[in-house]
Amino acid sequence: MIASALSLLLSTVKLWISVLILAVLSFALYAAFYYWYIPHFISTFPLFFQYDAACTQLGVSLQAKVQENLNSGEHLLKRSIGALEDCQFVHYDLYHKHRYFFLDGQQYNFEVRLDMPDSAVNHALGVFMVRLRLYNEADKELFSVARPALYPYQSTYLRLIRLVMGTFLYLTNVYSESNILKVVLIDEHVPQVDVVSFAQVDRIRVEIETYKAIEIQPPGQLYITARLQGIQYWMYFWPITSLLLFTCTIFSTLVFSCLIFYIRQLLNPPQMNSSSEAPSSSLVSSSSNSALTNELLPQGLPSSPKTEKAVQGAPQDDFDSEFED
Repeated sequence: MIASALSLLLSTVKLWISVLILAVLSFALYAAFYYWYIPHFISTFPLFFQYDAACTQLGVSLQAKVQENLNSGEHLLKRSIGALEDCQFVHYDLYHKHRYFFLDGQQYNFEVRLDMPDSAVNHALGVFMVRLRLYNEADKELFSVARPALYPYQSTYLRLIRLVMGTFLYLTNVYSESNILKVVLIDEHVPQVDVVSFAQVDRIRVEIETYKAIEIQPPGQLYITARLQGIQYWMYFWPITSLLLFTCTIFSTLVFSCLIFYIRQLLNPPQMNSSSEAPSSSLVSSSSNSALTNELLPQGLPSSPKTEKAVQGAPQDDFDSEFED
């Protein structure tokens, strides 16, 4: 009774240990697959824009040329030059900081976020352009895209009411007099972006094109996110459900494989070969001959190797007749 109980307990312990090993192995396989298949989803880079006077210098040089050659229709050109003098060339370059992020064959989305103060300069800004340029190691442009942006408009009365209602929040720095402007530069709706190999990108350049002054609180932010589709989307945004589903599937597959292997072992037990049986039969015959030699020799007479060899080499019938005499 005790032996059967111990045997049952030992079998139960072996079963649970096997199940635990298969469960851990299933989780490890899913973790390895997740690490290999899911790319790094999001990466953020600060943008410290540089304000250059290149546009203003160009406008001054053009105005000097216009003054030398005054014609009837040049008043329009003067107006364009006056607007050009207010131009600001705002840009920032990112070098080599994103190489670990881009993978070959993976598509990415780009978004710029600008922290712009709620000032009169930005309210008078109007529409401006945010341009993204991608370059390879040879400094050749791979892709360029520009998107329009507009500072959020609020009337004077609405801003006054908002200031009065949130005075305490502004004084405690819960609210700030600035707006976060989000500009999506690359997404799935941008044409011809699917042919771009982001793994070749070596330099990223962000430019702001405007003919009026602009105020941006540094630093801006560039968000690069991997474009996940299909199984990648479900594995990243539904991690627990995907973990349970894939782990149970792998665990069931491993259990089924072990059962098949166990059933095959029961149906086809290992068999001994004839070559392995031959040595055992020779050992049995030699042991029987040695025992028969000891019986035929007189008591007290030591056996010699020659005698044993002669007895072992003698036929079995001679031993029988000699034993009868």
